[in-house]
This record gives sequence, C-alpha cells and structure tokens, in this order.
Amino acid sequence: PCSRYELKIHQNHITSLPPEVFWSLRKLKILTLSANQLQAIPEKCFYHMPKLTQLTLYKNPLLSLPEQLMGHMELPSELFCCIPNLRKLSLRSNDLEYLPPHMFSKLTTLSILLLNDNKLKNLPENIFQEIRCLLKLKLFGQWPSVILQV
Repeated sequence: PCSRYELKIHQNHITSLPPEVFWSLRKLKILTLSANQLQAIPEKCFYHMPKLTQLTLYKNPLLSLPEQLMGHMELPSELFCCIPNLRKLSLRSNDLEYLPPHMFSKLTTLSILLLNDNKLKNLPENIFQEIRCLLKLKLFGQWPSVILQV
C-alpha cells in the first residue's frame, strides 16, 4: 500500500475514473479531484479509503456519482458509506440536481459540506440529520427561493 497522505489531481482534464483507481491508497487522507472534466464518479471509487478525511470535487461538470441515471442526475446513497472519517466534502460548482435522502447518513464526523453553485431544486427532508458535527454548510447559488426548516 502507498504511504502518501495527500493526492491532488487538479486541472488535468480527466474525464473518467476506473472504480478501483484509488483502492491501493488506503492511508490517503486528502483527495482533490477539482477542476477536471469528470461527469461521473464510480460508485465504489472510495470504498477502500478508510482514512480519507477531505474530498474535494469542485469545478467538475458532475452529472452524477452514478448508479441512477434514469432521467435524473443523481448521487447513489451508498457512495460515501466506506469513508466514515470524512470531515470536509466539497461538491460545489457541479451540475448536481438531486441528492438521495440518506446521502450523508454515514458521514457522522463531517464538519464542512460545500454544495453551493449546483442545480439542486430541493432537498430531501432530514438529509443532514445524521451529520452531528456539521459546522459549515454552503448552499448558495441554488434554487431561487427555498426555506430550509431546521
């Protein structure tokens, strides 16, 4: 296994990733895939990364982090199931339209969540309920008028 703790793949015009591309990086703590041309992230891409604490995916034309591409561009609810120590997640400046109800339920240590500048029209009820350590949530640049009930 690799002993590196941080990997930045920024502005490399990457268009796709094989599901197993990061599996040997079990000690990786910070992964940056920003400003590429990624439209999708394979569902099991992060399965073998138990030490990952920061994931940055901003400025990609993400349409999905796949599985359900039937009409909507969606994120599979189990995408982050195997990175429970994640503390910062940036999905800003993508084209995300929908988030599954239990998207963040396994990310109980998440403290920063950046969802700004996407195409989200509404959010499932209680989508952030399990994120007990959430300190910073950015949703600006979304739908014209939404009232979040806390």
